[in-house]
Amino acid sequence: MKIKKGDYGYLMHQRKIEILKTIVLFAISIAIYAAGYISAGSRENLFTVVAVLGMLPASKSAVSMIMFLRFQTGSREVFEKVSGIIGNIPVFYDSVITTTQKSYPLNVFFCYAGNLCGYTEKPDTDTKTVEKHIKEMLRNNQMSDVTIKLYTDLNAYLARIESVKNIDLPKSDGEITSKDEQVIALVRAISL
Repeated sequence: MKIKKGDYGYLMHQRKIEILKTIVLFAISIAIYAAGYISAGSRENLFTVVAVLGMLPASKSAVSMIMFLRFQTGSREVFEKVSGIIGNIPVFYDSVITTTQKSYPLNVFFCYAGNLCGYTEKPDTDTKTVEKHIKEMLRNNQMSDVTIKLYTDLNAYLARIESVKNIDLPKSDGEITSKDEQVIALVRAISL
């Protein structure tokens, strides 16, 4: 089963993929270099140039791998509690929001009726900075009328899910709006 960005377990799954991809790309470059050295008896040949150029995508993959090694999938307990009450509200798990200064891991986001709420298990997360960054990204994408709130307390987050589920949406008869889906799509786009 393929785990997509936004599914629970994405960070751990992607970490494995990035490690494997990095190893394969470096191995290909090293094999090309070795083949050139063995066939020509010297490193001064076209194979060396190709091997060095092959190091560019390998190095790019190594940077991506390092980013994924820094973060872990959130706890299974949080996932089970949230998925047990979230219903059909658009949700996004295993998010890492990257600002210009720092990267912030967030366990889960949901968006319903113009409310984007997120939760992180890390109590030292600067939620105000992340909220400000997300608000700026939403404003840049003409979605400035979204309320954003991030939580470090799981019980408060679960209570927020319950309270948001009780909001009546008369125009859409309680259905998820395309705007909620667009907000989650934006979170997906700005996440690692």
